[in-house]
Amino acid sequence: MDIDQCSWTIAPTVLPSTFGMNMPLFNKDPSLITTIDMHTQGEPVRILTKQLKYPKSLKNLLEKRTYFNNNLDHYRVILNSEPRGHEAMYGVIVLEPDEGMGDIAVLFTHNEGYSTMCGHASLALCRYLIDAKLIPLPYNVVEDSIFNFTLQCPCGPIQCSTKLVLDKLSNEIISNKNHEASYIGVKSFNVALDLNIEFKNDIKFFKNYTNFYLDLSFGGAFYCLLDLTQLDLNLNDIIIKNKRKNFVDNDNNDENFLVDTSALSSSSCDLDTVLEFGKSLLKFLKNQEKITNLLNHENSDLNFLYGLILTDG
Repeated sequence: MDIDQCSWTIAPTVLPSTFGMNMPLFNKDPSLITTIDMHTQGEPVRILTKQLKYPKSLKNLLEKRTYFNNNLDHYRVILNSEPRGHEAMYGVIVLEPDEGMGDIAVLFTHNEGYSTMCGHASLALCRYLIDAKLIPLPYNVVEDSIFNFTLQCPCGPIQCSTKLVLDKLSNEIISNKNHEASYIGVKSFNVALDLNIEFKNDIKFFKNYTNFYLDLSFGGAFYCLLDLTQLDLNLNDIIIKNKRKNFVDNDNNDENFLVDTSALSSSSCDLDTVLEFGKSLLKFLKNQEKITNLLNHENSDLNFLYGLILTDG
């Protein structure tokens, strides 16, 4: 994982109306914000290095997440959204853990809000938290040893692991960037298998289908999993076609790459169309009582449908 550090001074700015706010940003707290930008196989994460103040009376991490959403959300907006962020940017806010819940805690942010879990950000944190000395190493730690620690996430504690190496410049033990990092997530479980979903509205993309089957599972958040072969889609063919499309000049109106969105098929759509289809379907599923009535995590703050995973069988 590559690490880049950037910093900037936040000046008062008016948020676009798309954020649902119309107020000067940071008019109460103009300050220098520093971050560490990392990526895991290209998946970006921006870690806020500024320690944010919050009431110590907050009982747990989920209460802290609610407080940040209601009172400090301008940090998430400025870090994750344009012009400094983008749609795919994930953010991390490092906090003190709840008693007995881990070595350190984090909140995960994105362009729309706060996530309960983020896999690629957790892998980046395996290195960052050690190199930033936010988690003290044992006094007898040696080079090439595996270091384990517990990271408290909104979905629960996860077990992180990374290998250590001696930095020849500082003569200090740091994380080994040439060795893999890993984590063991919270307990995952299936909620429903082969759940029949019916379409009662004429929704774009679904004109040729009245129903299909999907699975509903939990793995740090609730996800629906849909086998695209039910819709006569071959995901592998579409991905290959997308790779071919990247070699076609943008000005070349090759009919092989025209998209028919009235009915999806492997021959008539590309990867962008599948992504648009997935977003439309996820929006549809989030409002289906057949889905929402099954969300049964013991912590009610986690009972919402987070994502949709499209599979090829």
